[in-house]
Amino acid sequence: MTAEEIQAYIESAAADFLSVAEKKSIVPADIAKFFESNTAKRIITAAEKGNVYHEYPIFHKLDVGQYDPAIFGAESREALNGAEPYVQGIADMFFIEDGEIVLIDYKSDRTDDEQTYIDDYKLQLDIYRQALEQEFSMPVKQMLIYSFTLGRFIDTQKGGK
Repeated sequence: MTAEEIQAYIESAAADFLSVAEKKSIVPADIAKFFESNTAKRIITAAEKGNVYHEYPIFHKLDVGQYDPAIFGAESREALNGAEPYVQGIADMFFIEDGEIVLIDYKSDRTDDEQTYIDDYKLQLDIYRQALEQEFSMPVKQMLIYSFTLGRFIDTQKGGK
């Protein structure tokens, strides 16, 4: 869809579920740019096969030995003996492609530094990766962050795309 087509959709079809303020906050050119990306095309292909998951609940038991004890508020691994911490969250989106998972997290942070996104969200994405691999018995082949500020996907293993 072009920016003009998106604007027309916002004004007509979306009229009954978006407030006036919400409509004014949407930048159709940004949405059009998203859908021009290779990743969006991959999402659409997966959606046609019923392989796209949105707002997927994550509830995952953490192995305390894999993480820095400080994230649990402990000073040492020994202090965590017997601990069984769980993490609860929502995976924004993932899709299945060729028997593997592609995890996508949307971010509205106002930074223009790709590495900051990768550093700040590595732990969250790693935990979601573990949870999805366990639940779906298939590997996560790619973890992407979509930055609304940058207007593009950041491949957490390769840098921006």
